[in-house]
Amino acid sequence: MQALWHRFLNIWKTHEDMSGRFVRASFIAVAERFITKGLQFVRTIILARLLFPEDLGLFGLAALSLGLIEVFLQSGFSAALIHEKGNVEKYMHTAWTVQVLRNTLVGSIVFFTAPVFANFFSHPEITPLIQVLALAFFIDGFVNIGAVLFQKELRYNLRFIYNLSFVVTEIIVVIVAAYYLRSPWALVYGVLANRISSVCFSYVLHPFRPHFELDMQVVRHLFHYGKWVSIAAIVSFLIVQGDNLFIGRMLGAEQLGYYQPAYALALIPVAEFGRVLGGALFPKFASMNASSMEMKQSFLRVMRLVFSFTAPLCIGLYVLSSEFVPLVYGERWLPMVPIVSVLALYCLVKTYESVTQAFFLGVGVPQVQTHATVFQCVILMSVMGPSVMFFGVTGAAYAVLLSGCVALAYLVWSTKRFLGLRLSELGAILLPIAGSVSGMYGVLLLITQTYHLSHGSMLFLSIGCGAFTYLTLLFLFDSVSGEHLQSDIQWIKQHI
Repeated sequence: MQALWHRFLNIWKTHEDMSGRFVRASFIAVAERFITKGLQFVRTIILARLLFPEDLGLFGLAALSLGLIEVFLQSGFSAALIHEKGNVEKYMHTAWTVQVLRNTLVGSIVFFTAPVFANFFSHPEITPLIQVLALAFFIDGFVNIGAVLFQKELRYNLRFIYNLSFVVTEIIVVIVAAYYLRSPWALVYGVLANRISSVCFSYVLHPFRPHFELDMQVVRHLFHYGKWVSIAAIVSFLIVQGDNLFIGRMLGAEQLGYYQPAYALALIPVAEFGRVLGGALFPKFASMNASSMEMKQSFLRVMRLVFSFTAPLCIGLYVLSSEFVPLVYGERWLPMVPIVSVLALYCLVKTYESVTQAFFLGVGVPQVQTHATVFQCVILMSVMGPSVMFFGVTGAAYAVLLSGCVALAYLVWSTKRFLGLRLSELGAILLPIAGSVSGMYGVLLLITQTYHLSHGSMLFLSIGCGAFTYLTLLFLFDSVSGEHLQSDIQWIKQHI
């Protein structure tokens, strides 16, 4: 036991050996992601009991207003510093200066145009919320640019402490403020606390001390790489926030207040497992020969393992959303149920993307993911308006699902073409998982339609029986097909 404890403590130390750093960085990055998201999920549950959907929606509209300006003025300099080879200190003073100037410009534009955004969304009460968020964004510009080096130098122990410090600060402030204020101002004060603590801890944890310096040669050099990051960020913003924009404009704050927590809940499985595992395997994909059989087998291994985890969670949430939402969030959040059900299917679609994103970036073909993102964006923007008009907030979820299916079709075609992958090979790895999930789905339907229990009793009974059914069927299918999942797990252990 003592040896295990020492090994655990050793993970959090900074090592000079780069290979040791990479292994520890992978572990800490995963730990940070799960702890942070776990804390934020608990925060959401508590806020759901203290605030109303309209409160969350009003804050969502204010944050969306800031995002609309901020995303079009991104510099991408932080990503450029991480990508830059060698010593980057000669670039950092200029990068920090541009960061301060950019945030000052964006903050000023948003502050003075707040009434315009409030009028656009037909909610004049969000004007002061937007203006305080603009102040928080201005403060964020003074964050020590040296904090970027935590990731570049794989010092994820310090990055973990840094990120967790302002997340915990925000959660504490938000919960206390929500308890006393019972208004969207609690969320705004939380963001303000987050940005102030972020600035303070960035100087405590990193010794670099920036000063104002504007070297136009450095600006041009960093912008050469950063512009592509900025373009990708704009497209991603339209996909992630496009639905919120339509809902906020056409349906108002209350419906947006239902939609945003539903989206966050439904996307948890793919966001917290698929992307983390895919990101951890990025260097493995990057080291392979593009024409090797090993690459195809590795891709199929990761795909099988990720789907075996996310598929039962997505389908389980699809069936049990009517039990889960009122138990965890409260009865007043019941309108979330149909939205969660549709977006749970979207989560299943996104699972494939979570693997292909790391894969295509690793093998040096990032344009495939960019093309898929653009296709999804075009479809989403085309169908979102009519969907919301005719089917309300649930229509927005269907539009997201449809656009995701288009991106999925393109990614499957691209994978097939790049790897020489036959659809029968892809079907062979997914068939045992599909059979196990189908059995679980049948059991869950039988339980929910046969028994009439409280939300809590029904949920725990369904989860227990569903998990037992899925794992039993998966073990049987895997044993018959040659124990592929067991060998996949061993392979993952060797390469992370």
